[in-house]
Amino acid sequence: MNILLLTPLYKISGRESLERNTEAIHHLVKYWENVESVNLYVVNTYLNPGRNIKFLLKRDELKHFRDDYEYVVDGVNVYLTEIQQIPFQKKFWKFQNRKMINAVNNVIINKQFNPDIIIAHFPVRYLGVIEKIKSDAPRIAVLHFTDIRICKKYPHYVSAINNIFTKVYARSASIRNMADEIGIERLSDFIINSGVPQEQNVIREKERNIDRWRILYVGKLIERKHPEYIVKALSKLIKEYDFEMRFVGSGPIKNNLERLVHEGGLEGKTSFFGVLPRGKVFEEMANADIFIMPSVQETLGLVYLEAMCQGCITIGTEGEGIDGVIVNGKNGFLVRPLSEDSVYQCLKYVFDMPSEERKRISEEAVKSGGYYNEKDMSIAYLREMESFVEGAKS
Repeated sequence: MNILLLTPLYKISGRESLERNTEAIHHLVKYWENVESVNLYVVNTYLNPGRNIKFLLKRDELKHFRDDYEYVVDGVNVYLTEIQQIPFQKKFWKFQNRKMINAVNNVIINKQFNPDIIIAHFPVRYLGVIEKIKSDAPRIAVLHFTDIRICKKYPHYVSAINNIFTKVYARSASIRNMADEIGIERLSDFIINSGVPQEQNVIREKERNIDRWRILYVGKLIERKHPEYIVKALSKLIKEYDFEMRFVGSGPIKNNLERLVHEGGLEGKTSFFGVLPRGKVFEEMANADIFIMPSVQETLGLVYLEAMCQGCITIGTEGEGIDGVIVNGKNGFLVRPLSEDSVYQCLKYVFDMPSEERKRISEEAVKSGGYYNEKDMSIAYLREMESFVEGAKS
């Protein structure tokens, strides 16, 4: 089976000048290359941020932008075409869509890759593109939170998705529910979940008497992840409980967080580490008692699963991608979205939990994290696509 996958976010190799965002989709499909009957080709329609438009003044960068770029990563063939975003641009222009169309058709025609199925992650990015691809293969949409946000803002995108795509999948149960609510049709009940790398499913001993709670946040320091709720909640709990708070990540609201730490009297209890290598992040998780990230607009948040694998009491947000993976009170906790008080109440509850309850939730977290392992989620995704293709042929 030949699978053509379109995405604006994929692992990049050999182009150090390009910004990275997430490699989640690569980790979700890289195992397909080990399946003998499957050939995967990825077209990475990389969106170069408008603020970086000056990089095109460099000769080598301009050549790559004009001629496109090909590479192989973990055995996966990737064709990268760069789409230059314009500052303050709100929608794709025709010349940008044309560049994406030409890239995909180049793979199909010049590379002689005849797909049995075409999968589009972030399908709203490909409206005006995917219907002009020179292939009769079924079109599959995989919705991320970005798609839902854009569809809510521009309802005509819902009709376009319904008209163009043969089948629609979602990256989390909450995204599927939202897609159903806004009228997206042909939704599958199968959820395309990410997973944790198996080599990280090694759990350090969590059974210990806690005299000082170790709390961890890992993620960008940006508004929608609301790390400030954590600082404000801990400022109210400082007189009653002993803890240390560790922030891993960087971002534009770091200075504001440091100010809140100072105002809340948390300077001796709070550390900022910036961005750490993946291995160091897992060491932090293995040493933490609580992992918390009260973010909104989160497709899944693989970092929650990684923390659960390490036995952390993990706290996410209701109605977001992790809702359904975390079952409140069973294998972790969910706070109300955009609620500083809910974060406070949840942390206080965890601090006051009997050790038996803490142990039970930690063990359930490990079980859940083990179930959502990277390879199993990848192969389940592949089997679903194979089943769809077989059904379409019959």
